[in-house]
Amino acid sequence: MSGEQIDGKSQRILPSGWRWVKLGEVCEKPEYGYTASAEFNRVGPKLLRITDIQNGEVDWDKVPYCKHNREDSKCFLKSGDIVLARTGGTTGKSFMIKDVPSQVVFASYLIRVKTTTALTSDYLYLFLQSESYWKQVEANKRGGAQPNMNATLLSNITLPLPPVHEQERIAANIREITKEVERAQQACKAQLEAAKTLPQSYLRQVFESDEAKKWERRKLGEVCSQASNRDPRLSPDLPFLYIDISAIDSHSKRITNVHKILGKHAPSRARQVVKRNDVLIATTRPNLNAVALVPDELDNEVCSTGFCVLRPTNAIDAVFLFSFTQSDDFVKLVSGQVRGMLYPAVSDNYVRSVAIPVPPLPEQKRIAAKIGDMMKEMRHIQAACEAQVAAVKALPRVVLRKAFSGEL
Repeated sequence: MSGEQIDGKSQRILPSGWRWVKLGEVCEKPEYGYTASAEFNRVGPKLLRITDIQNGEVDWDKVPYCKHNREDSKCFLKSGDIVLARTGGTTGKSFMIKDVPSQVVFASYLIRVKTTTALTSDYLYLFLQSESYWKQVEANKRGGAQPNMNATLLSNITLPLPPVHEQERIAANIREITKEVERAQQACKAQLEAAKTLPQSYLRQVFESDEAKKWERRKLGEVCSQASNRDPRLSPDLPFLYIDISAIDSHSKRITNVHKILGKHAPSRARQVVKRNDVLIATTRPNLNAVALVPDELDNEVCSTGFCVLRPTNAIDAVFLFSFTQSDDFVKLVSGQVRGMLYPAVSDNYVRSVAIPVPPLPEQKRIAAKIGDMMKEMRHIQAACEAQVAAVKALPRVVLRKAFSGEL
């Protein structure tokens, strides 16, 4: 094991055969890009800009062209070149050129790095994704209104340098691990999507079954009463909790983000008083999937007039009613009645006119309990999947840290 100092800074001890180097020692002098206006007609080579690099990829079909003297080829990109953003909010972001589709020059807000024989492009590009690199970028980039990095700052970035054969081994290992990470992420997402379909599948079994066709059908307005109104602005200094469209998580169908507001700041739409077990149905597009059951802690608070409030009577179980508003039949009926150009919406009167199959109350409660259990299970699976996804996303950082410490 050995360690050394660069510019008087103590460096971490590296494995035998490794050494600390500055980027400028193992790369050619960084080059600034070509200054030209983007053209969408074929007037010359393509012009790669910072904005063309999204999520580590470039859609070459969308990259514009520029006027350029083709005899001056020094700005032409080649496979193995690495370009970095040198200004703005993405300062330090990198992209490695692999398959260049045609002649391409890089724009002036990018800076190019070419490696020498002591450093492989694959190894350098992986280092440019590591925490060690990004800490140096944050510490060294110049401030001001527009943070930036120049060739000198980039050349002074330090990195651990193993022998070339070790660089190639590390890069190959990380590529394999990255593939495994991607497969794991897809598996977690698939499991989560499958879990989300369980409640809807059960709702179809309930409300589209032969048994459901025998149940009495009654209009929602007949089994639900209407909410009362209150103007919070009449009590200007008293706070209240306000439920607007943004307060509902349209995926979990829960109220997750209420707003505490003084009466004098109440918006004009804050008028409907809600009670526990009220069912809130958003009536404006594109928010028709925002449906929620009012929990105990929001009893007697206020919601927006952008909701149709269904208050269950003794004839209907609240959870059964809430489940029906998530069924395919109900969603299709409501979506098909949206009217208006400026503010597309469905009327409260139409929502209340929709017929709901009403089995005997004990059967409603049995169905409601089954749906409640399934929703709990789905949330449990969802939480577990999200934890798995978070753990999988953290793997690349861990792998890179180990790789550049000689532990991979």
